[in-house]
Amino acid sequence: MKKYIVVLLVLVGIYNSLAQKNNTISGIINDKTTKQYIPNVLITISDLHRTIQSDSNGEFTFTNIPVGSYELQVTCVGYKSKSIFVYEKDGKKF
Repeated sequence: MKKYIVVLLVLVGIYNSLAQKNNTISGIINDKTTKQYIPNVLITISDLHRTIQSDSNGEFTFTNIPVGSYELQVTCVGYKSKSIFVYEKDGKKF
């Protein structure tokens, strides 16, 4: 039986940069049942060909992300994969 991953996007972690209108996407990965943070989880934005790994506290940050809509793919050995959609609409981040 696979475990489930919970992705907490810190305020969806998107912040506008000043000049280039680029964003930051950050969050924390934890186990849905135990609530423990999960290190070494792969988070991918396929459209941008970018992948990062969560740190020992389950935290991750993508920087210099162009404004737009993205699907984050979250994968970790022993857990069921999860997709999260992140977008900006009318100046609000979701």
